[in-house]
Amino acid sequence: MNTLKRLTLAFLLTTGLSSTALLADPASAEHTDKADKKPRVSRVEKLNAELTLTEDQKTQIAAIHKEENAALKVISDDKALDRPAKMAKNKEIRAAHAAKIRALLTPDQQTKFDALAAKPSDKEKSDDKH
Repeated sequence: MNTLKRLTLAFLLTTGLSSTALLADPASAEHTDKADKKPRVSRVEKLNAELTLTEDQKTQIAAIHKEENAALKVISDDKALDRPAKMAKNKEIRAAHAAKIRALLTPDQQTKFDALAAKPSDKEKSDDKH
């Protein structure tokens, strides 16, 4: 009788734990992780925080970023290019678009923009650690 009780208890515990695992929603676990992260700030908002952009500058810079993203996607999707070639083209695209943005800025903003460009980004810092 004692063995029967133990087997029944073991069976109930096993089925209870396994059903709990099956019913757990993996998306809710991912959602919790994402909720802990800071909301993503647009590149225009980051520049505005540093440079105090006018509304016209914000609009024009947003359009430049959109154009840049489209050009970067074309390079990313190009199967004929190897990784070093893609990286070189991406660097050219970014430099060209940075020049377009710089041309929109006042001399004071340009000085601040140049200082921002010289400073390594958070992504570059994390890449250096690996």
